[in-house]
Amino acid sequence: MALPTNDPRPSNGPQNSGIPEGRAGDLKFFQDILQHTLVSPNPAETVTPEEYEALLEVARRHRGEPLGLDPIAVELVQAMLKSYFRISKELPELWNDMAHEIARTLYEDKTLSERLTRLWSKLVEAAP
Repeated sequence: MALPTNDPRPSNGPQNSGIPEGRAGDLKFFQDILQHTLVSPNPAETVTPEEYEALLEVARRHRGEPLGLDPIAVELVQAMLKSYFRISKELPELWNDMAHEIARTLYEDKTLSERLTRLWSKLVEAAP
């Protein structure tokens, strides 16, 4: 499905070279991207089929578990980061730390946490 015009992703779509140039230290950039996607009322309408499948895979792995920061929220963030950027195999700690920090930021915000919980419920229901 088409992404909304206010999609915070880089205009050229998913990146093929890791972190977008000029944004390496900009954690807020990643938080904005993921907040747009992960707290959407209907994720199937705001992500690509591949991204939605990656989110569903997290739900399949953790079926029956309540949403928690680690591992579920972190894995949801990791799934989305992988869909936006080619994750460097040389710097897995950087990507893991970034995913954890973004997930923590989203999870600790009361409003965003409630939305993540709703998203998690929808994903678990939709995951075969």
